[in-house]
This record gives sequence, C-alpha cells and structure tokens, in this order.
Amino acid sequence: MEGLKNLIDSGALLQKGSAILFTLIGAWVLFKIGNKLLERVLERSTLDRSAYTFIKHLVKIVLWMVVLLSILSQLGVNISSVLTVFAAMGAAVALAVKDSLSNVAGGLIIMFNKPFKSGDYITCGANSGIVDSIDLMSTTIHTMDNKVIIIPNGSITSSSITNFSKMEDRRVDVYMNVSYDSDIELAKQIMIDLVKDDPRVFKEPGPYCIVTGYEDSHITISLRAWVKNADYWWVYGDVMAKVKAAFDEKGIRIPYPQMDIHMKER
Repeated sequence: MEGLKNLIDSGALLQKGSAILFTLIGAWVLFKIGNKLLERVLERSTLDRSAYTFIKHLVKIVLWMVVLLSILSQLGVNISSVLTVFAAMGAAVALAVKDSLSNVAGGLIIMFNKPFKSGDYITCGANSGIVDSIDLMSTTIHTMDNKVIIIPNGSITSSSITNFSKMEDRRVDVYMNVSYDSDIELAKQIMIDLVKDDPRVFKEPGPYCIVTGYEDSHITISLRAWVKNADYWWVYGDVMAKVKAAFDEKGIRIPYPQMDIHMKER
C-alpha cells in the first residue's frame, strides 16, 4: 500500500512538474510573440525612447509576475497570502523610495504630455537651457555658457515650464527708454526703420512700435516684430547693436536715472 501511495505521489509530482514546464514554455513563446507585437506598436507611436523602453520592461515584469503566481498556484501555495505579502512589501518599498517614485512619475508625465523635447530651449524655475536628454528620473539641459544641469523630473512637473522653442514663430520685443523732451514719434520710426527691410522680419504681421510706459525719468517705447524662432536672438542682437547709434544720429536721448527736487522757502 505504501509503495502504491509513493507511486501516486510521484505521478502527481511528475504531473505538476510537467504542468509547470508547459507553463514556462508557453509563457516564453507568448512573451516572444507579445514582445514583437509591442515593439511594432511602440515604434509606430510618437513616444519618447525612454518611455518606449520603460513600457517594454514594465510589461515584461508584470507578465513574469503572472507566470510566477500561476506556478505557485499549481504547487498548492495560497495565492491570496502571497499577494498580501507582495502588497506589504510594495508599500514598504514605495515609502522608502517615495522621492524616486515622484521623479519616475514626473518622467512619465513629461514623456507622454511632451511639454518639451530634446533640443528645445526651456526655462524651469531658476534653470534655463537647451534640453539634452529626458530620462525617467531626471532631465539634463545645458546652459548657453555650456554648463550641464540635471533636474529631477518631480521638480519639473511641479513647476511652471516656459518652452521658447515650441512654436515655429516668435515675436522680438525690444524696449528702449527715451527722455521726455525727445521726439517720441521720431524715436518710434527709427526703431521700425531698423527692421522693416530685414528679410528675417515678417512683412505680415509687420513690425510696429508703441509707448508702453511713463516712468520717473523716461518714456518706454517697445519695438515688436515677428521672426522665425531660429532668427530670434540674431534679430534681437542686431537691433540692440544699432539702436543707440541711430538715436544719437537723430538726437534722441537715452536718459540716466534722475529725480527732480523742488525746494520751497518758508
């Protein structure tokens, strides 16, 4: 009788082993097929490469977890207990690495929402520069003087972001201060003349100049002209280089800060 029982137990064990082996082989085949299909879908999408890699790894981990639970179930292990242990472990790990998880979540938000991409010039908080790379944990930018700044993604998604490269066209704004005794209309015309024949400046909408402020010692006038984003700094620099000489030639004075003091005798 005992020999028969051992034989039955051996047969049951062999059956379980065969089931587990078939499960592993089936899972491996399905992973291969699923991985190929997932790659085709992701390659046709507009996802960032980092998000592409993350999704592939995440799907692989989830599928292997399902296979592991299936094998444990075949071995007679109580799955609910295992899930409870995994949940407790997950909560402990999440608490320990909450800042890192915040950065990962921020990275996913950036990759899916795409507020900027590599090559864009952005400002985020106190940092400004050209985006070099966007990873799950951080974004790397370099400044105009070639300093490299690594910004945690969590801080990026919790801050306001200005993307100067998002739009194809951009408006050049040049502010100049002129004295109260200067000819304001002449000053405005001088600034328009500096850009009206520039081929980089749009004819429609054309450049214009307006008064934008009356301050203690000067009047502020503003030149506004539309250009391609790539030409912005070149046009701005050219105007700033020429405007002082043009004002001097026509007698338009740029005043120093001053204050009028009136004294009364008692």
